[in-house]
Amino acid sequence: IDTWSNGYTSIAIDSNDNIHISYYKNANGGELTYTTCSSSCSSAFSWTSTVVDSGQNFYDHQITIDANNALHISYHDGSNYDLKYAKCSSSCSSTSSWTTVLIDSDGQVGSGNSIAVDSNNNPHISCCSHCDSDGWTTAFPCCRRTI
Repeated sequence: IDTWSNGYTSIAIDSNDNIHISYYKNANGGELTYTTCSSSCSSAFSWTSTVVDSGQNFYDHQITIDANNALHISYHDGSNYDLKYAKCSSSCSSTSSWTTVLIDSDGQVGSGNSIAVDSNNNPHISCCSHCDSDGWTTAFPCCRRTI
């Protein structure tokens, strides 16, 4: 699909069996990239990719899909040590269709994140937070407000 991917990927399948992948692309200062395919996915030409966020190291990320087939991605900005979130409800192959939100920037947060949506399509995110020089402490949940 992409020769610039460095191995950090997450995959989800929607209710129509379409494949959705988020991955870190080591290009242009770092890009969180989304790609999808709805048919003939064995051909690289069948995939459509777009940049969700750029300019940082987005190593840890997770993608999930809600009951309305909206896409949700939680991700760690490894350059600024922040937890971020992106959502797209339609036309997700366009960068302008994605909304990105800074969730937490208090200290070093966001690594090892995980995302799930509840029955009301609200996202819930857990992640690790660097509390002090002794190591990492898991914080549940990272997201304390409705996104």
